[in-house]
Amino acid sequence: MTLYSIIFGILFVGACKELFQTLLQKQWSKFSEAASVTLLIFNDALYTSHILEVKKVSYLIQMKLIDLVDFLLLSMAIVIIDPLENQLGIKSTEPFRRREPFFWSLLTIYWIFTLEWNRLAFIDELTMSYRIVQYSLLLILIAMSILTATWPSRFVTTLMRRCIPVLLLLYFVAYKPFVLGKR
Repeated sequence: MTLYSIIFGILFVGACKELFQTLLQKQWSKFSEAASVTLLIFNDALYTSHILEVKKVSYLIQMKLIDLVDFLLLSMAIVIIDPLENQLGIKSTEPFRRREPFFWSLLTIYWIFTLEWNRLAFIDELTMSYRIVQYSLLLILIAMSILTATWPSRFVTTLMRRCIPVLLLLYFVAYKPFVLGKR
């Protein structure tokens, strides 16, 4: 069993529990966050194993370090979704005042590290459209960080909250398998 299998397996269980809890408790404001982080973890676990085991890309020390940093970022994101009752068992003494912008900023930083991991694995050599889509998702995450910090209750922010998990799902389930299948 490899490093990424262990760390992302732990995270995936915690994220799924958080997703189901927000769904069952009808916490719709947190559901998009839980769905987004769960999808990112699922993507990381699935495609990391595909790239390393099937495509036989060398798992460089830099990639391992990025995976460890990603683990920390995604763990913090799960804790931020519900600082007092999260599924990782980490309890904060006080809830965060600016919880949502911090959450989206963590995902933005995570995505930047993912872009670097892909560069190291030579994944981004595939097509220009693949790189454009990846950097477009980065811009969407940056926009969400800014929107939730400045206009948390505006219509556009609410719309983005609902669209981001859908965009991530389309990227991971429809677009990315198609592109990686060509390689």
